[in-house]
Amino acid sequence: MRVWLMLFMGLFGASSGYADVISVRADPYCPYNCEPGSEKMGYMIDIAKAVFERAGHKIDYQSLNWARAVEETRQGKFMAIVGGLKTDAPDFVYPDVAVGSSQSCFFTKADSKWTYEGVKSLESMKLGVVKSYSFGDTLDPYIKANARNPKRIDYVSGDTALDLNIKKLLSNRIGVVLDDSAVIGYELKGRGLTDGVKVAGCDQAKEIFMAFSPQHPKAKEYAALLTSGIAKLRASGELNTIMARYGLKDWK
Repeated sequence: MRVWLMLFMGLFGASSGYADVISVRADPYCPYNCEPGSEKMGYMIDIAKAVFERAGHKIDYQSLNWARAVEETRQGKFMAIVGGLKTDAPDFVYPDVAVGSSQSCFFTKADSKWTYEGVKSLESMKLGVVKSYSFGDTLDPYIKANARNPKRIDYVSGDTALDLNIKKLLSNRIGVVLDDSAVIGYELKGRGLTDGVKVAGCDQAKEIFMAFSPQHPKAKEYAALLTSGIAKLRASGELNTIMARYGLKDWK
């Protein structure tokens, strides 16, 4: 009996025993990461699946409030987050390559005359931002310094944070929304609101990443696998195919 059991395990156990379930968490941030289980879960999720599933692993992607996603991944409850800057979680383990480029832009109602002309120009506007998002070294200090001033900073959080910010903007409860240009553009186009909102200036584009928990023993291994996997997808042309599904091009 033991011989047959060992043979059975040798034939069938090896194919499933080595595979890891890589848990990925983030709040919806289309087109980077979208609705879990949908036809289009976001190009970052598509890239992660292409890289890790071919290596025998499984991606478990679920939506979670960004602040919780970062903190609980930091603690080791989950394996990775997607769609963040390095300043979102500087202690995490990062691949050698980004998984996209993000440009933070300022959005106002179409009839607004305000434009972004540096941090000083923000002082006259009520700025809507998602709590715990990082916007880089230029904007983060201003947001932090004015965090308790409701006339300058209006925080939202949760899985519907972007939706709430757009509603606040259109109802004149805030004057400006700061967020990723591709994300807001994707959302506005889907709602048919592109005529009601405009871009009033942008910060410099920054690299965004899939980052791994500093508590996980395989974090460096998976970061290296993602680095080599993206290079292979780019060389084969498959990366362009993935990006095209979302109306995007390779960020390099």
